[in-house]
Amino acid sequence: IEWANQAFLERNGYTAPEVRGQVAWTLLHGQDTPLDAVEAIRDALGAGHGCRVETLNYAKDRSTYWVSLHLQPVREPDGTLTYFLGIARDISPERRASEQLEHSER
Repeated sequence: IEWANQAFLERNGYTAPEVRGQVAWTLLHGQDTPLDAVEAIRDALGAGHGCRVETLNYAKDRSTYWVSLHLQPVREPDGTLTYFLGIARDISPERRASEQLEHSER
């Protein structure tokens, strides 16, 4: 992580100096994070391409929340990969509503 916006810092309970230099998916993932999402992220980073996944994140206090994550490589004009841009949207309310709907249908 080179930079994180204030919403990311507040949602996760970290300060900018705490996250700078960290690997985001290592910092935010825990034992219940779906392995297929972690593998998709690893594959995208290794191959230098983008991906979209839904994943369970862990905040500093170990509380959890679901995000829709879009990773996109950013390249120089000559095609050299410079970094990845990650945009995460908290989808916890949608996941809870879906789980409640599934539970009520049983």
